[in-house]
Amino acid sequence: MSTAPSPGLSSEDLRAEIRVLEVRLEEANARLAQSAQQRETFELNEDRLAVAQRAGRVGTFEWDPVAGTVAMSEEFRRIWGLTDEVLPLSALVALVHAEDRPSLGSLDPTERENPLSYTEYRITRPDSDEVRWIARMGEVRRGANGIVLRGVGVVYDVTEAKCAEEALRASERRLRLAIEAGRMAVWLYDIATNSVQASPELNRLLGFPPDAAPSMTEVRSRYFTGELERLRAAGTSAMQNGERYFEIEFRTVWPDTSIHWLLLRAEFVMAATGEPYQVVGVLIDITSRKVAEEHQQLLLNELNHRVKNTLATVQSIVSQTLRNSSSTAQAHEAVESRLFALSRVHDVLTRENWDSAQLSEVIGEAVVPYRAYGASRLITRGPDRRVSPRIALALAMGIQELATNAVKYGALSNEVGTVTIEWRINTASQPQHLYLEWSEGGGPPVTPPAHRGFGTRMLERGLARDLDGTVEISFEGAGLSCVFDVPLS
Repeated sequence: MSTAPSPGLSSEDLRAEIRVLEVRLEEANARLAQSAQQRETFELNEDRLAVAQRAGRVGTFEWDPVAGTVAMSEEFRRIWGLTDEVLPLSALVALVHAEDRPSLGSLDPTERENPLSYTEYRITRPDSDEVRWIARMGEVRRGANGIVLRGVGVVYDVTEAKCAEEALRASERRLRLAIEAGRMAVWLYDIATNSVQASPELNRLLGFPPDAAPSMTEVRSRYFTGELERLRAAGTSAMQNGERYFEIEFRTVWPDTSIHWLLLRAEFVMAATGEPYQVVGVLIDITSRKVAEEHQQLLLNELNHRVKNTLATVQSIVSQTLRNSSSTAQAHEAVESRLFALSRVHDVLTRENWDSAQLSEVIGEAVVPYRAYGASRLITRGPDRRVSPRIALALAMGIQELATNAVKYGALSNEVGTVTIEWRINTASQPQHLYLEWSEGGGPPVTPPAHRGFGTRMLERGLARDLDGTVEISFEGAGLSCVFDVPLS
C-alpha cells in the first residue's frame, strides 16, 4: 500500500492519513514485540524441558512415519550414547539386544491397537559397548481420518533398578535354598490378630498335612504340656530385659504321640509406641540332636556305672584271688588271666559303642586264648543274638573262669578232653530267656570239692546277681557242667 498523500487532499484529510499510518505502525510494533516474547517463552520452555529431562534422566523422542526417522532430545542421546539428533528408526532398533527385539512388537505404530505402549529392553551403547536396560513409554498421534501423524514418547535408563531386582531375586533364591537345606520353617506371628503366617515347612515340623493352613490354636495344640507357658515366659523375660531377640528349645507332640524337639529363634517387631506388634523367626527340627544327646548321656551314665562295676570286679578278683592262692606266682597268673578276659570283652563292647554285642562274638572272644588246646576240643554252637553290655561282661567272665578251671583241673588239662558251649533262646517266655550250658567230657574224673573256691562262688553268686538269673554248677563223673539261665530284658 502506498504511503504517499493522495493528490488533491485537504490538510484535514492529510492529518487523518497520518493518524492511520501511526496506528498501523503501532500495531506492527506490537506484533513484533509479541513474536519476540513468544520466541523467548518458547526458548525458556525448551530450556526448562531440557533441564527437566536431565534432572529426571528422561529423554524424549518423536517419530516421523513419513520419513521413517526419529528425532531425539539431548537426554535421549545421552542415555543411548548417540550424537546425531535424528536417526532412522532401523538404526535404533539395531542397537537393541537381539534377545529383546521380539519384545518390541511391531515396529510400525500404525499396527498397534493400543496407542500407548510400555516395554523394557537392553541396548548396547555405540560409544562404550556398555549394555544398559531401557524403559520406553510411547504413543501414536492420529488425525481425524485415523492416519498416524507421528509417534512420541519418553525413555529412561532402568539398569540400576534391574540390577537391584536381580540382586533381590538372587538373595531370595539363596535364602530359599538355605531354608530348604536347613529344613527351617520361617514364620510371622501377628499379636493383634493372633494369627500366624509361615512357610510350608511349618506343616512338616508340626506334623500337619502339606496343604494344611493351621490356625494359631491348632499350632499350639501340638505343643507338649507346659511348653506354651515356657515359650511365653521366654518372650516376656526377653522384653523385660530390653532384648528383642530370644531362642528356646521346646517339645511338640504329633497325632501319633511321637515327641519332636524344635528350636525356636524369634525377634520382636516394634511399633512406634515401643510395643511389639509382630514376632518373626524360624523353627528348626532338633529331634535327632536331642536323641543323640540323650543317648550320649545314657552312654556316659552306663560308662560310669560300668567303670564302677569294673573297678569293683577287679577289686573283688584281686582280693579273692590273693586270699585263695597258695603262692604269689599262682595269684599273679590267676589275676592276669581274669583281667585279660575282662579286657577282651571290653574290646568287643567298645567296638559296638557299648550299645550291645553279638552273643557269638562275646563267647568266641572269651575262649580265644584256649583255642590253642585244639579247635576240635572247644565246641561252641547256638543262635546269634545281641545282648546288653551287662550280660556280655558277666558271661565273658563266667566262661573265662570255667575255661581256666578246665585247663587246670578239667577237660583241657589232658590231651583228649573236650568242652562244649551250647546255648538257645526261649522266645516263648516273657521276657525271653537265654539258656547256656558249659559241659566237659573226656577229662579227669570229677568229684565235688570239699569247699567252694573263689571261682565257684563268683559264678554261683556274683555272676548270678549280675545276670539277674541263676548259675548252677554240677560236678558229675563225666565232667564239670554249668548252666546259665539269663532273662534277656
